[in-house]
Amino acid sequence: MLRFRYERTGDMRNLEEAIQASQQAVQSTPANHPDRAKWSNNLGIALGRQYKRTGDLRDLEEAIQTIRKAVKSMPDDHPDQAICSANLGNMLSLRYERTEDIRDLEEAIQASRQAVQFTPDDHPDRAKWLNSLGISLDRQYKRTGDIRDLEEAIQTIRKALNNLGISLGRRYERAGDIGDLEEASSYLLDAWKCSSAVPFHRVRAAATCLKLLAAQQRNDDAIGLGKEVLDLLPVVQTRTLTRTDQQFVISTFAGVAADLCAFFLSVDRLNDALQSLEQGRAVIISQLLDDRSDISLLCRDNPHLANQYQSLVNELNSPARQATPSIVGSVLVERQQKATAELATCLKKIRALPSHERFLLGQTISEMQESAVDGSIVVVNVTNFRSDAILISAHTITSITLSEMLVCDVKAWLSKNWTSNKKSEQRGKNDKFLEYLSWLWNVCVKHIVAKISASQTHSSEGLPRVWWIGSGLASSMPFHAAGVHTRGSKENAYCRMISSYTPSIKALAYIQNQAKRAQKTLEAQDLSATQKQLSQTLPWAWWIGSGILNSMPFHSVGRFLGGLAKNSYGRILSFFPPLVKALAYAQNLMKPIQGALVAQDTNTMLIAAMPTSPKGPNDKKTPKKLPGAEKEMRAILNLAGSHLRAIAYTHPSTDQVLEVLKTCRIAHFACHGTSDYSDPSRSGLILQKSTGPGETLEQDRLTVRRVSDLRLKSAQIAYLSACSTAENKAERLSDEVIHIVSGFQVAGFPHVIGCLWPAGDSECVEVAKRFYSLVLQQNQSVINNEVSSALHEAVMAVRVEDLDMPLNWAQFVHYGA
Repeated sequence: MLRFRYERTGDMRNLEEAIQASQQAVQSTPANHPDRAKWSNNLGIALGRQYKRTGDLRDLEEAIQTIRKAVKSMPDDHPDQAICSANLGNMLSLRYERTEDIRDLEEAIQASRQAVQFTPDDHPDRAKWLNSLGISLDRQYKRTGDIRDLEEAIQTIRKALNNLGISLGRRYERAGDIGDLEEASSYLLDAWKCSSAVPFHRVRAAATCLKLLAAQQRNDDAIGLGKEVLDLLPVVQTRTLTRTDQQFVISTFAGVAADLCAFFLSVDRLNDALQSLEQGRAVIISQLLDDRSDISLLCRDNPHLANQYQSLVNELNSPARQATPSIVGSVLVERQQKATAELATCLKKIRALPSHERFLLGQTISEMQESAVDGSIVVVNVTNFRSDAILISAHTITSITLSEMLVCDVKAWLSKNWTSNKKSEQRGKNDKFLEYLSWLWNVCVKHIVAKISASQTHSSEGLPRVWWIGSGLASSMPFHAAGVHTRGSKENAYCRMISSYTPSIKALAYIQNQAKRAQKTLEAQDLSATQKQLSQTLPWAWWIGSGILNSMPFHSVGRFLGGLAKNSYGRILSFFPPLVKALAYAQNLMKPIQGALVAQDTNTMLIAAMPTSPKGPNDKKTPKKLPGAEKEMRAILNLAGSHLRAIAYTHPSTDQVLEVLKTCRIAHFACHGTSDYSDPSRSGLILQKSTGPGETLEQDRLTVRRVSDLRLKSAQIAYLSACSTAENKAERLSDEVIHIVSGFQVAGFPHVIGCLWPAGDSECVEVAKRFYSLVLQQNQSVINNEVSSALHEAVMAVRVEDLDMPLNWAQFVHYGA
């Protein structure tokens, strides 16, 4: 039952508990007991499910070994012979996918045939075994190219519905028979409509069907299906799930939002296209931002509902991350389910209040346009059947069909590996990358630049601002660096615009508001500091005139020749309250505000450097040294001067930096970064810690998950001078934009600078020095708002010295307001 609940919800805690229960059942059953094979089979299935989630081959090896023993130990007439053989075939087929060992595939086919053989024609499970056999035969066709394997796969699966559509779709690709295409989409639609099926299986069928409907140009059917799939998303993507489980759920919807957007654009429904992307992309980030949206208006209008909402959100966002006894675990799960229902009821009550009708709902089109007041938002959406760009300005929304941006070319460029530690390979890789940037300019960015330039007025000063959002296959493309990079050429994005990135329009709106709030907090602190300085110099006086003296100018009396010493301006600070009672009331109001301003000294800069890093548990070798990290730290300390209180750490722990992050204005990290392909929320910055005096140092990763748990009010800039901090290697989560840069944005930093791929030590130092010299040049106590411009100028200065080596300077990107 626990495994079945996991398959419905994706909650990993249920699966872990199922494995423990199955292991106990096997261990407590004698080897010759007829039920031992059943318990072994259940354990093998659960381990196989765990492998699919974690990618740990050891889980799959144990699953195969467990089920294989069960099959060998039972007689042919054992009632579980068929199911055990079928599951053995499935596990072997999975291992073939991982290792491509043909022996695994051959044994998988043999085991699946055996499962079918042991199952009567009228048995309800026979269709599943046929389905599994057909999948393995289909894989063998892809390996051998023998059409007979594909024909047998289709004949086998035709007797079972589940994967027939996929195999028919492959045969259509091979032979071009329109009948196969129509039959495939029909079967897949039937699979989607089976509401009693596991939701993730339904979504998989629908996602495949969308692509087949595109080939048939059945746009209306595809739009209807795509909308139904996205409407299912909030049903299965619940707050009761851990972050890892949420990522698994979202991964099953990969590509659906991008495909639906393309279908809407094909029938000129531009607004619907944009809203479908906002609904189906960056879902986890959107949920995190919803939970920390500014609810001050709600607190003012209905403090009881505000407190109830916040309490439920906190409860649901704090899942038990450690294993708990089964009884306690069941109670926690039941409570979380109840809290989810209570939150839904609470939201209905909030939205019934005047001025709160759209509380935590998606943005309207006009609200999206408000985020483009200072520039343009450009969404590039690339799918298997079309490529488009959507341009959002404060007044218009337009689209461009990118007919030259062919999906075959896109996939070819995305498949290339641009990193290399071998100096002999770097020149060739840079030459090829220059070709990539030129291609991206010609098929995409050039047309966008022309459209933006045509809409600009002649009075516009400076380069236009552009916020890029890549969707679908375009999620990781370097639009900011596209172009021809030769001496004197202006045909590139660097010379035509100032680029930033954002996970979504909703995220951009959040960080723009966060930037305004942070600025107000800092201005209030500056005012408080000024008042404090004046109060230490001059006494304060509160004047209350009575009767005919009510309008007397007590604050400006005295002699005004020969300096300030002989008049009230030079001797006291004057204030005019209407009554003593009003003065006392105002002073009481100010006490908590002044206390908070004193307690939060946010005129602070954190600098964390890791010139060396310890070896991680999964590292084959120790990370290379970063001698430039300390040089970078010293340069920034000199630029910060005395106006910013700098807290500098060498080799800090995660706990140390998290404590300073709570109150600092700027955070700078010079260290190694890592991108986790299996769990992007574990991506982060590599720091270090010690378990005790004399103990060996170990890696201490500042992860996306830990950073995004912060809720900062006066943070402004996070500069992550580390490798791959803006990179997401999880292909099926590419539209979620989960990396350490977006984690810092969720935490409250309106401006975050990161790298799309590994950066060289010397380039990191030079770009950082130039950036801070520009940001802090006017007044070191007030941050220059043009953060994106400062990074643009810093990179341009480094770029001009090394034009033909773009992999050294094009990785630096700005995410933010």
